[in-house]
Amino acid sequence: RRFRRPAMVAPFRRFARSYHFASPAYHAAFSPRVAVDTAPIRAAALAAHGRLVAETSPSGGPASWHASPMVSLLGGKRLEGGERVLTVDAFGATNGAQLLASTDEMEALLRQIEGPAAPRADLRPAIRRLEARLLEQRAGEMIAAQLVDFGKQDGVTEFEEAHQANPVEMRLNDHMWEAEAAGEIVIPRRPVLVPCVSNFSHFLDLCRKTLRCLELGIPVVVLSRSHTAQYPFRWAQLLADELAAERVDPTLFTFVSASLPNQQRLIRAATRAAASEPAAAAEGTPTPFLFTGARSLAALIKADVAPGMIASTQGPNLMVALGLPPSVAKAAAVSAGRCPEIARDAPR
Repeated sequence: RRFRRPAMVAPFRRFARSYHFASPAYHAAFSPRVAVDTAPIRAAALAAHGRLVAETSPSGGPASWHASPMVSLLGGKRLEGGERVLTVDAFGATNGAQLLASTDEMEALLRQIEGPAAPRADLRPAIRRLEARLLEQRAGEMIAAQLVDFGKQDGVTEFEEAHQANPVEMRLNDHMWEAEAAGEIVIPRRPVLVPCVSNFSHFLDLCRKTLRCLELGIPVVVLSRSHTAQYPFRWAQLLADELAAERVDPTLFTFVSASLPNQQRLIRAATRAAASEPAAAAEGTPTPFLFTGARSLAALIKADVAPGMIASTQGPNLMVALGLPPSVAKAAAVSAGRCPEIARDAPR
């Protein structure tokens, strides 16, 4: 019997696969699995936490977080001319001090972010050496700072996951570098903006966002938070020191300690600078804003402040509750952070 070919429900359309997603090379990047011994990490974290608690200031938080406050980091230097304010932890308790960027310091930060794109540079060896030192030699103090500031996240498991996930993402970056060299893709090298999360900033903001960009020669600008801000700054300071040790161009990494209006001003300046470059304008590529948070919030920030939003939303974190009493609602709000401030009261 002869069979008729059924009619197409809709016209057939050809789709081009974007880059190498779901390709054999992409699949191969996920192996082999890395085994991690967490016992030394846990021991180092407990020891470092004991030291931080021992230096608790009468003003709240570690004394060193008052004596050496959060500041902007520009070109490897601390900017210390701004207004001094107190910082708070995840529960609103004072835990240190911060110097907000002054008018002159903001101008310097803006000049940095509005400058020309960085040249193509293979920084993978240097960045991976310093990353290994951070994760192996400084893990204890980083986890301790996170525990004192945020009070919830399991930093040991976070570092274990970083050790396992980083090699995968390094291999993906290797593929990107080779693809760019072959003329298959173009990697823009204007600054990437990173607003830190409150809970797992070490793996997500430091490793996945900052270091993976830096190793391909992409400048990174990290933005300070309104609470749980101390521990992301502490890893930023460690990173700046490690970049200097590896003799990496210090202008590739910037930390912005600034008020909300000044952060919004900087985000918009970065977007305008990207749009002014012929190559970026032709591609329609705004400044990347690497955000992790709720989908609705990402949409709000994109519409109001950061058109280059690249968001990781609705992640795998899950809390099961039989009801929503005020205590559970408050815990969920604290865990989610307070990122809506980025889009709120934005000066036009």
